[in-house]
Amino acid sequence: PTKGIDYPGMTWTKQPASSRFLPQDRSVYNVVDTKPLLQALAKGSTHVDRVSVFHFAGGSCPKPWTCGYVDDVDQLCKTMTKLWWSLRSEVAAKHGLHASEQCSDEGYVPLKL
Repeated sequence: PTKGIDYPGMTWTKQPASSRFLPQDRSVYNVVDTKPLLQALAKGSTHVDRVSVFHFAGGSCPKPWTCGYVDDVDQLCKTMTKLWWSLRSEVAAKHGLHASEQCSDEGYVPLKL
């Protein structure tokens, strides 16, 4: 196999014809906030609305519950973080709970499920 970047507008992993492996679009599945992905987004080769599975991964996009800083320039991380908090609010509402605002002076306050 020849390893590719697997983002739209960039090289794709090439597998031998006998391989059952199918490279997936990394701007949709198993998404991690990386420089090549941000480049593909900036070029318009893909869009954040296509993300199906996103990983909050340390320095590139901190986990929302760690109350880490999200750079306003990084629209992917900002959008995914906003979506996470929105989904958290939906879960709270379904359970009749009040969802606290994002991070307070006390840090992250878990839902009491």
